[in-house]
Amino acid sequence: MNDLNLTMFYKTSIDVEATDPDKELLWVLICNIRYWMTSKWRKRGVELPSDNATWVRLKAGATIIDGKGIVRLRSKVFYDEGKPNKWACSIEETITESRFAPRTWITEVGVALESSSKGTVSLVLTYGDRPGFLGPCQQAPTATIPRIVDIIANDRMLRCSTSGLELSLKPRELRVGDFPSFWTLVADEGRETPIIYVSPFFSDGNAQLAVDPDVLAGALGPSAIVFFSKDQDFCNELAMMVPSSMLRCSAGAIRAYATHPRMSEERDWSRHRYFTRDAITDMGSDELTAMFRRAYAQDVQFHESMVRVSSVSDMVFKSTIENRTDRTVEAIRSEAAETESVALALVSESGDNLTLVNREKAALEDENKRLKAEIRNLDLKVAAYEDALKYGRPDEMPITLWSWPQTPQELVAAFREVCDDRLVFTQRAIESLDECRTAPDVLWNALHDLRTIAYELHAAKPGKDIAREFNNSSTFEYARGAGAMTRKDSALMAQYFDEYEGRRINVEAHIKNGNKESDPKFVRIYFGFDDASRKIIVSSVGGHLDNYTGKFMR
Repeated sequence: MNDLNLTMFYKTSIDVEATDPDKELLWVLICNIRYWMTSKWRKRGVELPSDNATWVRLKAGATIIDGKGIVRLRSKVFYDEGKPNKWACSIEETITESRFAPRTWITEVGVALESSSKGTVSLVLTYGDRPGFLGPCQQAPTATIPRIVDIIANDRMLRCSTSGLELSLKPRELRVGDFPSFWTLVADEGRETPIIYVSPFFSDGNAQLAVDPDVLAGALGPSAIVFFSKDQDFCNELAMMVPSSMLRCSAGAIRAYATHPRMSEERDWSRHRYFTRDAITDMGSDELTAMFRRAYAQDVQFHESMVRVSSVSDMVFKSTIENRTDRTVEAIRSEAAETESVALALVSESGDNLTLVNREKAALEDENKRLKAEIRNLDLKVAAYEDALKYGRPDEMPITLWSWPQTPQELVAAFREVCDDRLVFTQRAIESLDECRTAPDVLWNALHDLRTIAYELHAAKPGKDIAREFNNSSTFEYARGAGAMTRKDSALMAQYFDEYEGRRINVEAHIKNGNKESDPKFVRIYFGFDDASRKIIVSSVGGHLDNYTGKFMR
């Protein structure tokens, strides 16, 4: 489902460390996900595999789908020096209720590892109702903390924290003597978790609170640290020892201390929101709690910066291109060193024919200069590939075309190696590359738009015109299929079908550019979308397939 159709439900991040340094943190977290998913869906009559072998594959980057197609887990992993560095898993669950639009929940769990036993877990839950469904939507979900957070927080094999504090899903009570440690945390410029302090007001000597801190902490979880006090002496400490009156909080008010404070700056106090008891009463405790959840547990900007399946896939793509180029550069440098060694040997062994040796030496030195120039060009090519990964399309980049793979086979090999989660090239597609005359930059752009724009439209299946949406977003044209006369000819139509994993795929759809195959900007890419694997199956690249008009371009 496309991100634009989704509503943010909850987000948070937790610093996690295995209590046993010999334990692998990533596997402990995957076991937590397995327990959460299998126990949750077993109660609803849906069986997910629970064997270690299946979940070990998920750890290495794989897909798990239950027998009914209701739950789908997909993961990607990026390795640094042979060890997992970034891992992300997307969990899609479809909830159906009679007469209501089916609702898909997407949980994205990302892990950034500092070592095999320590890292940061980011968690984002979103949901969306099926686009184009004519009927009512299911009731809005209750604002709760996802159970996976509680499972991780209470796992005895894990030590969880946020902003250096041991993770707690309950509010923290402050008593006399606690002010120094409390204020040290509040004023820490490196603090990445908001702090909410609920101050008491006193009636007949009894401390009361305008908002129940348990409810507030229950709605926010690790997304914020909730403190409260009912101790008059602590309130006196706070009033006397806070460095600025603009940062105090008393008389039933609530203060929200923002992340990364800069207490030394004169106007920093304005970032730390203050809600008086009267304002809280007018707003209502429920609305105040909902406001804090929207601000701290539903921040969309956090969703864009977390470790996601798509971001890990991009890291794998970039690493593959860089490694391939490094191998090419090393091979040329080795050849240059060998050439220089041969030149020196010839000079040493040919003292009786100095003139001839000098000529050969000069020729080899020229060749050496040429090879060193080629090395410099390849260094530029490395930078060009990095730009390619940054911008995506050649026509959006400040680079020249020679820095791209120069043949259709090289270009498609790059896409096959790192984009197999979206694009599959059949044997017929590979064979068609021998006759492909499309310029490399045009073919790259066409495959890039097929991998991004076309895939997102097919995977989301919105109630819109895919061809029109694609044509509005791409410089290429999307054609739904063959002409009417071609469709009537069974012999011609046979070539508009291909096979993938034993399934017959209709590949009439194609993206195109130009009319003459002699034009290097001409391209035709025939493909179909396979619902079972949720991948685009590419069947032919380059020229026309035969059609009724008799203009056989292949």
